Amino acid sequence: MLGTIADMMPLIDENKAMVNEGIKRINNSNVLGLRMLLDELGLTIKGIKDISFNIAPKINSLGRIGDASVAIDLLIQDDVDKIKSDIKALLDADTLRKELTIQNTDLAYKLINPNDNVILIYSPSFYEGVLGIIAQKVMKKTGKITGVFNVNQDNYARGSFRTIGDYNILEMLEKNSDLLDKFGGHEKACGVSMKASNIKELKERLSKEASSIMGVESTLDVSLSLNHSLITTSFMAELTKFDMQDTTFLFKDLSVVSTTLLAEKHTKVKAKLSTGAFVSIMVFNDARLSFNLSNGDLLDVVGELNINSFNGYDSLQIIAKDYKVSGIQVIDYRNRYDFKQAIEYFDKENGLILKDDFDNISDLNLLIQEQDPSIVYLAPIDNNKLDAIKVTDSKLLREAIYLVSLKYETNEIVLQKELKISKYLLNNILTIFEELNLITRNNGRVQNLPRERGTKVNLENSKTYQEFKSQNEVLSLMRSDINTIKKYVLEALE
Repeated sequence: MLGTIADMMPLIDENKAMVNEGIKRINNSNVLGLRMLLDELGLTIKGIKDISFNIAPKINSLGRIGDASVAIDLLIQDDVDKIKSDIKALLDADTLRKELTIQNTDLAYKLINPNDNVILIYSPSFYEGVLGIIAQKVMKKTGKITGVFNVNQDNYARGSFRTIGDYNILEMLEKNSDLLDKFGGHEKACGVSMKASNIKELKERLSKEASSIMGVESTLDVSLSLNHSLITTSFMAELTKFDMQDTTFLFKDLSVVSTTLLAEKHTKVKAKLSTGAFVSIMVFNDARLSFNLSNGDLLDVVGELNINSFNGYDSLQIIAKDYKVSGIQVIDYRNRYDFKQAIEYFDKENGLILKDDFDNISDLNLLIQEQDPSIVYLAPIDNNKLDAIKVTDSKLLREAIYLVSLKYETNEIVLQKELKISKYLLNNILTIFEELNLITRNNGRVQNLPRERGTKVNLENSKTYQEFKSQNEVLSLMRSDINTIKKYVLEALE
């Protein structure tokens, strides 16, 4: 069971049978080292994910970093003191493995050429023990078949491949075995050994073959769409009873309540069901999602049900394999501190960032129609423009002209004090009055121009007033509540 999960074998037929039986037995295993490891981790195995995320990586780490025989010793040893020593070695190796993974992943991302059909990267700096982990991460980041190689001082390369969707990397390597000294694995993951001088040729051949399959979407097998009333711990217990804990379901219309970024790379979503209950959705190795959801978004998720045990409390969570947001999204970053961090994760292809810097509503309309976004991001508000909104405030304009009309002459400093407004705001108001021939200004002095009693003034005759009025339609909209803005965007797209 441990080996089947750790080596990412397909969970079908006899593999599934072995895994299901192993899950049933592991918590009462007669393997002392395994029981002590579970005690050390404070872990009760409830399902496959407990193995793939918590147990398998730690046992594998000794083969990647230290001496793999220590892991074997842990699983066959009966000496309690020796087992304790082996567990310490295992946990130390796992800590080092995590550190090396971070370092090597950073290097790998720098070597990616996004224009390649196949990502094949190599460096003497890659640590051989984590090549498979790095290949998996690069494959998920790029959505492309990936090979990562360590090249030693003798110009010999050892590497690990991971593939996407339904594409069989083992068959692809078999076709090019003349370039390889050794290779082995299965359809999803393979290891290879070869002369470094053959890497370029291998990349060209694989790229040529991959070009015929790139753009073809891979699919997930979904057993059925699960009604919200069945998303319960009792239903999960029934699944376990019938050996179905790895079943893939479609969960529709999960209403987003909140998102949390974990370890700078995973997204945890809290969602509300139609029953009123809540469920957690774990999306591993996808930091992007946490910056691309807002409260109330409806999420469709394909994934597995899983029991999460923490501090003695069991809760239900969905382990996502894929997801889709229903309808157009409007995500509010107007008052969020993390806009600069978040912008890195925005959907540049389908998204549109809206700022409050449009001169008029027509320009804003035109941009939305041209871009036709499925997701709209509201950028932080420029609070300096709050005064711009007040320039066309009729109450303030009446108060200002009244104060000016009280005397033949006054000055701007006095007016600013009496009106309790900024210099910027006063200057634009007085400009409007000038354009309407109500006043003259000279070196801070304001003179009231006489006019016939009862004469009405049309503010629209001021160019400055018209400009601010047009701009303020945009400013007012961008300061509206999220539902008003969403309605506006939808109408603009019709």
